[in-house]
Amino acid sequence: MNVRPPPAVDALDADGGIVRLRPIAPDDLEALITRHERCAASDLRYRFFGSGRGALAIEAGRLISLNETGEGAALPVEDEGRLLGAASFAPVPDHPDRAEFGVLVVPDHQHRGLGTLMLEHLASAAAAAWIRELSGQVLAVNLQMLRLAKRLVPGIATPYQGGVADLVVETDFDETLAEEVAERERASERISLRPLLDPASVAVVGASRSGKGIGARILRSIVDGGFTGPVYPIHPEASGRRTWSSLAEAPKPVDLVVVAVPAPAVAEVLREAGAAWVRGAVVISSGFAENAGGVGVVAADAAQAAGLEVQALSEHARRHIAQGVSREAATDNPVDLGAAAGREAFGEALAFLGASREVDAKLAVVAATGASDVEANLTAIARALDALPGLPAVVVLDASTDLGARRIPVFDFPETAVAALGRAAAYARWSTSPLGKRPQLQGIDRHRAHGIVERLLEDGNEWQTVAEAAAILKCYGIPLALTATVSSKSRAVAAARDLGYPVAVKADAPGLVHKSEAGAVRLDLRSPREVRAAFKQVAAIAKGDKRAAVVLQPMLETELELTAGIVHDPRFGSLVPEIAELDLNPLSNVNLRLARIGDEPDPIARRLR
Repeated sequence: MNVRPPPAVDALDADGGIVRLRPIAPDDLEALITRHERCAASDLRYRFFGSGRGALAIEAGRLISLNETGEGAALPVEDEGRLLGAASFAPVPDHPDRAEFGVLVVPDHQHRGLGTLMLEHLASAAAAAWIRELSGQVLAVNLQMLRLAKRLVPGIATPYQGGVADLVVETDFDETLAEEVAERERASERISLRPLLDPASVAVVGASRSGKGIGARILRSIVDGGFTGPVYPIHPEASGRRTWSSLAEAPKPVDLVVVAVPAPAVAEVLREAGAAWVRGAVVISSGFAENAGGVGVVAADAAQAAGLEVQALSEHARRHIAQGVSREAATDNPVDLGAAAGREAFGEALAFLGASREVDAKLAVVAATGASDVEANLTAIARALDALPGLPAVVVLDASTDLGARRIPVFDFPETAVAALGRAAAYARWSTSPLGKRPQLQGIDRHRAHGIVERLLEDGNEWQTVAEAAAILKCYGIPLALTATVSSKSRAVAAARDLGYPVAVKADAPGLVHKSEAGAVRLDLRSPREVRAAFKQVAAIAKGDKRAAVVLQPMLETELELTAGIVHDPRFGSLVPEIAELDLNPLSNVNLRLARIGDEPDPIARRLR
């Protein structure tokens, strides 16, 4: 048997912490022996039915050999490089669909659900090797393992004999067990996010003595906002409350650290947070070279999808922008002026970029922070963009309004703002594309066609009969399939004979627009009996329309049926709907385009599926 061990993965334990599961490797030998030696005698007895320590090296070597030979699978679980447990299975001789498994977790970590994680991953590897069952013998006093098995295989009896329980874990998880595994994962995810979204204690790194700056404002917002847990200012000169010079000196535990220091100092603060076992961090710092803040990165990604290009700014432009902002600001495209940027910085940057001609459009994102004056920034943005009437611009702000004398559109999210710019750019390209030449067609009688249309409109007839439509089409040299109007079953059969089978029977009823949906179109009729039945059905449907009749036409063979027309939309003007195939359902193969038709190189049909 050649068993492939499960791949290395990161997983969440029951406490929401991140652990690593991976195949055991030869380099793990010493750690495996040490791990077994750390276990209490009772744990070793539960695992090996004995407490002798002489066989620990043998057991560690066996675990390593399982992965090397492919005769089974073994994996450890580790946290920050520390080995906390191991699990394995080896096939039962003469029973290729069964394997024996074993699980061991070191003391002080047996509450974290590590055994469950390892056994789930073992079951996945066993199922891939066509092993249907994992079996093991557990001492009846090993209540932790018995509870684990009961969670994994609820409802399966556990027989006891001589103080030993026989456990069987099926590797083919049913829907109930799969949902239980998914719920465990969701619970772990919720717990892992609690320090970030619902912390019990918070440390703020970067609160200045002056009470100014981002760090001090964040500290004040946390306290004034009603947070009831302990708050630890980390700064040697912070005032107004007890302070600590580092996270290492702050009381434990700290769930969340808010980092408000210059970008070069962030990495060191995060290292201190890790060493102090802080479980979550929020970084509020400008000046990182990777893509100028989250919103700017999102907008840049959306631009590519919208067919827009976010080009790098020139060295001259970057130096000019840098003169009016803090040194942590990102001055390349996308530009991040920093959380504390004021109206002067916004107005100057927008005015300069508009005059530089390095960009064709602008997107301004306004974020409300404790260090910014949103209203003043919006006034500056509106003034700067109003002075650039020829430059397309949008603004992102959590408000439903427009901005400035130009009524610059304001969007809630950068993706929708960029999508709007992309549409505007596409329209600009389309509107400046060559119109082409109107073809000079021979034999066109527009005067007669206009006369027919005017007469029909005067009579209140917006929809035409077949004869009326044929008369209009004839003025433009468009041929119509042979059509016979009939008034009885016998005349319908005679017309079908003259046209040649197969034929179509249709209601010529102007008031009935969607004839196919109403059952007033019968196709591919191949006998007099079918024609008579179709005439009866269609005539009954058309009854009541004074202008209605029943018509027959021969079936035509073609690879593509196309319906084209003109729709006058009050917002977009005249539109040409191009509909392929006979199904006129609006959700079928429809292409709408603005009415600019000339001698274009691509035929209409190419734009349809």
